[in-house]
Amino acid sequence: MVREEAALTGPTVRVWAPRLRFAEDCGPLQEAVVQVRFADSTQAVYTACFVGGGWGLTAGPLFVD
Repeated sequence: MVREEAALTGPTVRVWAPRLRFAEDCGPLQEAVVQVRFADSTQAVYTACFVGGGWGLTAGPLFVD
């Protein structure tokens, strides 16, 4: 899911494994953070929540230095 969304921004070099964390953005549900590196050396983070039996992206790309 994140790879497909990131491809809309540009070619990806690496997509790290999701890191699970608890966050208020998802209420009582689990949130995952996924880091992506693009071919132009920029990096971004996507977040997703587990809602209604499946994962859905909630934010991204959030670009980081």
